[in-house]
Amino acid sequence: METAVHPTPDVLVARLARTVGIVLPPGPPPGEEFLRDLAARIGLDGNDVLAIAGLPLPAEALDLEGTAGSWVPVLVQHTLPLAPGDRQRLRARARAMAERPRPGRTLKRPPRPPGPPGSGSLLVHLLALRNLNELAVAQTMCLMSGVCKTASTMRMVRDEVKALDHG
Repeated sequence: METAVHPTPDVLVARLARTVGIVLPPGPPPGEEFLRDLAARIGLDGNDVLAIAGLPLPAEALDLEGTAGSWVPVLVQHTLPLAPGDRQRLRARARAMAERPRPGRTLKRPPRPPGPPGSGSLLVHLLALRNLNELAVAQTMCLMSGVCKTASTMRMVRDEVKALDHG
């Protein structure tokens, strides 16, 4: 079996930068300030871009409530029938709540570090940063896209044993 070659973090960051017309200068990899600015320009979360770049994440990005992710599929199921304007208002409210200071608490469950290099591992890691375990990812993906996979398939995607497909 042939080993797949995946883009390195610097290649992924360069591709993201190109989407907004930025060419990375030669030299050392960009730092956190540049990456957060890039994230804002392309509309991604700053921590996502740090993860894509292979940089460590701040502790607050890893402070996840252990069971919150299991509620996401239920929320999605109740949100899908809403009118587009109502979904937009709900999304704006959720973003506003996420920007409020968080109460101090003890770290509940840090997300598992990404698996071997690859796009599947990176995708599942980014979803884990949103408190979604493999089961919640599978359920949410099925509700939102009609592509239904099992939690064990999502674990294989994370471990780069299986590619994520649309079937």
